[in-house]
Amino acid sequence: MKRKILLHTCCAVCAGKTIYRLQEEFDIVGYFYNPNIEPAEEYRERLEATKILFNHLSLPLIIGINDNLSWHEAITGMEHWEEGGRRCWRCFELRLEQTAKQAKKESIQYIATTLTSSPHKNEKDINGLGNKISKQFGLNFIALKYRPEDRYKPSLANKLNLYHQKYCGCIYSAKI
Repeated sequence: MKRKILLHTCCAVCAGKTIYRLQEEFDIVGYFYNPNIEPAEEYRERLEATKILFNHLSLPLIIGINDNLSWHEAITGMEHWEEGGRRCWRCFELRLEQTAKQAKKESIQYIATTLTSSPHKNEKDINGLGNKISKQFGLNFIALKYRPEDRYKPSLANKLNLYHQKYCGCIYSAKI
């Protein structure tokens, strides 16, 4: 019997790259919790694509509360920090803490995140943060490491022609 894992999913593109890495060893439950994503239409596009992906794979998906106001309060004073700086770190921390809380609620002992699949994110830092938060909640974090060629391979999201975002998610990272 496979172990169950709660996979924090930032978008269908990243989830498509991550699920294949986990599915041989784990029964995957997706968790879409991304209060950082703006504007509202962008959030809806990413959520809908994620729903389609998880439905296609017959995997359960939990949708967290989209509490954008609390996210803004948490990053107050960091709005103009460069991409990859303290604002991003705080954002990852909030989302991984909420993932751990949801895992506890669901009695799931393992968590992981799709955030590490992005070529624009520091997987070592995210995995370190995930390990730290998991320990605080008495959980196990599955650190995912990607080779450069893995990060740029076409994902299942490409094959399903799902929405591909053009920026990380928050309005401060948008390259409009």
